[in-house]
Amino acid sequence: MSTIEAAVMGSKKIEKILKDQFQAEGRGLHELLTSVESRIPADILKQARYIASVRNKVVHEDGDIDDISAFKNTVEEVTTGLEKVLFIEEREAAARRQRETVEIKTASPQPVAFETKLLLGIFGLIALVSLTVCMKLKQDLDKVKKSHSSIENLVSKLEKDIETKDKIINSLKTMHAKIVKEGNMQTAKIQRGSSNTKLIVSSPASQTSSKNSLLAKAMKSGSEFEQAKAEIKEGLLQTIKSNISLSTGDLEVSQEKGGTYSIRVPVSWNINPRAPLKLINEYFDSYKGRPIALSSGHMNRDKNRIVVSESYADSSSSPKPYSGRLFDIMQSVEIRLVASLGNKSSFITIAGNVDCHVSCSYSEKPSNSWLLLTQGGFRKSTIVISGLTKNDLEKYGEPVIKIIQV
Repeated sequence: MSTIEAAVMGSKKIEKILKDQFQAEGRGLHELLTSVESRIPADILKQARYIASVRNKVVHEDGDIDDISAFKNTVEEVTTGLEKVLFIEEREAAARRQRETVEIKTASPQPVAFETKLLLGIFGLIALVSLTVCMKLKQDLDKVKKSHSSIENLVSKLEKDIETKDKIINSLKTMHAKIVKEGNMQTAKIQRGSSNTKLIVSSPASQTSSKNSLLAKAMKSGSEFEQAKAEIKEGLLQTIKSNISLSTGDLEVSQEKGGTYSIRVPVSWNINPRAPLKLINEYFDSYKGRPIALSSGHMNRDKNRIVVSESYADSSSSPKPYSGRLFDIMQSVEIRLVASLGNKSSFITIAGNVDCHVSCSYSEKPSNSWLLLTQGGFRKSTIVISGLTKNDLEKYGEPVIKIIQV
């Protein structure tokens, strides 16, 4: 399948779901997404817009897709996510239809309507009890008229009935007070699980215990994040330095228009990928939680790249809860090969921010991926030092090559 076919078919597949099932409106995938973006989770929305951007670049800018298989997987992930959103919406709609009159309100309760119904029910019950007692009294009075001899027993029974009525009324009042009190004292918390919504009612005591436990976990996570940040900001450079072999080719010196000189320094390097992959996979992963591995580039099919994607770092299935924040730190890590002669220098970047919508290119601004090139050859990896004088060429020997982080 060609790049254009893959891009267009992937985009059309998502557009069809948005139009047919979300009733989205607009022309093109970007407009369709905008019309229903409030219903779509952020990670799915970001991936869908990525598909739209790839499609536009491939169709209108003659771009290409590095990895068609990975692109198709992203399309499938978006369609699956959209279908899951529809399933959840349908389930919630069904739940709303089944609910009758009881509503759980935690943010700003308004119990007026509920208490009114409750009081009406209580008064109705009292009226029913009173009516029953009155009917019983009437029957007993009729018996009194018929039999004067049982008047004392009847009086005693009437007193008991009245006492029973008072007890019932008092019991109902107590029950009402208890309901109101418990409604004010207890805390309702709604927890969302993988498929069902559960209501857990907990007392202040159990909440205190839970808060202490969560605070301890938060402190532990903060400590782990600081350690991970140090490994990414400092340990990554040391790992690369410890596992790189570096060589230079034949130098070429040429005179420039202004009378100065430039030196072309062909550079070749090879980084053993095992150590950097081990460090990176501890905090980041690839598609559907798979380990990050070496991949090939757009124009070069050799597997010489380690790519960390922002979309997977921000995913809920990432290896660490702070992987998304750690990716932001990683974006500040740029590693260069610098060639210098005297006070003149130049460089090539071997690790840093890249924009990988179609083909990966290094970017000074925060982008959607981070790339480490584990190999480079003389032909494509030449550092040019410009602006040199004759004195520079005579005074200094050969250029010095260094690996630095900026």
